[in-house]
Amino acid sequence: MLVNPVIVSDQITSMIASINGNSTDTVLLERGFCQIGHFSLDHCLGSQLKDCWPNVDVEGIPNCYGVCDNPKQFIRKFKKILEKSSRKFVVSFTVIKKENQEPTGGWRWHKWGPYIGTKKPQCEYLYDEPEIKSACCYHVFELN
Repeated sequence: MLVNPVIVSDQITSMIASINGNSTDTVLLERGFCQIGHFSLDHCLGSQLKDCWPNVDVEGIPNCYGVCDNPKQFIRKFKKILEKSSRKFVVSFTVIKKENQEPTGGWRWHKWGPYIGTKKPQCEYLYDEPEIKSACCYHVFELN
């Protein structure tokens, strides 16, 4: 089942979001799905967190963390699987925008799990992609 946890952000996660050019706010997209500006929802869940990557295994979802094109794509594909479970889940999404990337270094595709989107990444770094303007990291967390 999908649940809305209590999310307590701190100065560090807010600072990371700001550095990445993202909002420091947590946005509830729909029940059990939230968009954050940093990559560490597990640090904001406290005692509610039962388990997180790489240990969360959900049949029908290829990996408990990875990259999609946008949150709607993941939600359309996997919402029913998560809703049917008797276990409690929340999924976080962090959007990475090409425009916020530095010309050297930066966000790389292979560091964030399998890509389940429909685009065709051609480069190691998002900054170097000729056609792709953004990517979205997802993480599935299991709650107590």
